[in-house]
Amino acid sequence: MSESLLVFLPFLAFPLMVGLAIAWGVKSSRRAEVLLAEVARRQGLTLHMPPPVWGIFPSPPTATGSVRGKRVKLHTYSTGSGKSRTHWAALDVTPGRCGDFTFRIGGQGFGSRLREIFGAREIKVGNQSFDAAFFLETNRPDFFRAALLPEIQERITAAWRQAGRQANIELRDGRVRYAEVGHFSKADVVAKFEAVLPLLGDLADVAEVEAGIRAS
Repeated sequence: MSESLLVFLPFLAFPLMVGLAIAWGVKSSRRAEVLLAEVARRQGLTLHMPPPVWGIFPSPPTATGSVRGKRVKLHTYSTGSGKSRTHWAALDVTPGRCGDFTFRIGGQGFGSRLREIFGAREIKVGNQSFDAAFFLETNRPDFFRAALLPEIQERITAAWRQAGRQANIELRDGRVRYAEVGHFSKADVVAKFEAVLPLLGDLADVAEVEAGIRAS
C-alpha cells in the first residue's frame, strides 16, 4: 500500500462507518416496522413511521391506538448520553384517570438496594416468593398492596420471567409503562410486549379505581 493511500485512510474510514451505521439502522427499522405492523393489525393500532433524523438516519416506528378504552403506545426512547446511552423499548397504557397515584415495580437486586440507599421505600404484599422477587414502591401503599391480587402477581412474575432483570413497570406522569432495554427489531421482544399488554391494562384499571376512590 502506497504512503499516499495510507494518508487518506482516516478520511475514508469515517464515511465508511457512517454508511455502515445507516445501513444497519435501515435494516433494523424495516424489521421493526414489519413486526410492529403485525401487532398493530392484531390489536387495532395505527403504525407511524417518523421522518429520518437529519433526513438520513432512520427513526424507529411507533404504534398507537386504543385497547380496552385506554390509549396505547408502543415506542422507543433513550436515556443517558455518550457511552452510557441506553436504548429502551416501551409500552405505555394511559388510564382514563389516575390523579397523583404512582407506583414502580422492579426486580430485587443491586439496583433496588441503591434505590433504598437513596430513600426509596419498599412495600410488601405478604406473598413471600413475590416479595423476594420484586421491589415495589408507591405513594399509596395500603391501596396498592390490596390491589395486587394473586392473578396480577402471577402476570407480573410471568412478564419478568421472559424479560429478565432489565425490565420495569411504573405508573408515572399519568401513564403505566413497561420498558426494557432494547428495540422492536426482534420477534421475541415484540411478542413479549404484546403479551404484557393485558397486564398493563389491569394496572391501568387499578389506577382508575384508586382515582375514583380519592374522588368520592
